Amino acid sequence: MTSTDPKVTKVYVDALAAVEKIFANQNPGLAVSRPNNGETKSWNGVTFVSKMTDPEPGHDLPMFKDDYTVRIISDIEGELCTAIDNGVWIERAPLREVRCTTEFTLLGTHQIQVIGTDPFGASTTVDLSLNITNGTPTVEILHPNSGSTFTTQDEISFTLRISDPDETIPSENIIWKNGNTILGSGKLTTSLNPGINNITVEVRDAFDEITSDTVTVNVVSGLDFPEINIVSSHPNFVNPETPVSFQAVATDTEDGNLSGTSIQWVSSIDGNIGNGASISTTLSGPETPCNPESVVHEITVTATDSDGNSSSTTFFIRVGRFC
Repeated sequence: MTSTDPKVTKVYVDALAAVEKIFANQNPGLAVSRPNNGETKSWNGVTFVSKMTDPEPGHDLPMFKDDYTVRIISDIEGELCTAIDNGVWIERAPLREVRCTTEFTLLGTHQIQVIGTDPFGASTTVDLSLNITNGTPTVEILHPNSGSTFTTQDEISFTLRISDPDETIPSENIIWKNGNTILGSGKLTTSLNPGINNITVEVRDAFDEITSDTVTVNVVSGLDFPEINIVSSHPNFVNPETPVSFQAVATDTEDGNLSGTSIQWVSSIDGNIGNGASISTTLSGPETPCNPESVVHEITVTATDSDGNSSSTTFFIRVGRFC
């Protein structure tokens, strides 16, 4: 209202402050749907899912967009993450479910406070207890089999299977040893000295949990043993009905080039699949199609000379169909 009276002072009324003096701001409602109180969770990637409600009208006004927050606080690690209802403003729409994901750096029982705060500072807290754990990795050397014999000429490819419930183990945390001698990390292909070689792989996770597996490899002098190499490229994935060709070259210092029954091809699933330097065959897929989608054949080709000395090399091929 304006006045022409010079004795009347022009003032502005803070309507919001006036309303706040009459009606106290009420605490919002807060519900946490995940995780559950007392739940055991992996340290890697815990997602908190919550939803706020406001007993007062006006929460859907555009000036309050992004002003509703949910903070996650641990009694051990402090503030972990903050979720904000930052969706596109829609008139009269309720507050949305919000999420924030965090990783824990300390294991054990954490007392968690989930604090929801409205635009005027009123807040509500939900208390949770979470048991944060770290799972131990597992490792298995798939190739070569323990007790296998190779020559000093062979480049031996070591393959393994690793599983960890919490993370993907980085290659630098996969350490290969021959006794106490470190051979390398990650993938390993190497020749070995004559004798009994105890090859160990050690896998270490983010919390220094270590697991290992060991195979014993017998290595003999390669002068009297044939040398065998795969020379044909082959697909990594084939259908059960599709013929696939394999070719190898095997030579021996006494016998020269080997052929026929001197070269044997064996599948870990189908058994003997052929003889000779070059073969073409089909490989079996899953017993029940698409359950699983595919199976892995370990193909071993072995060359044997006239003295009965043999050398082998191995590769893998997946057989199935895209379901």
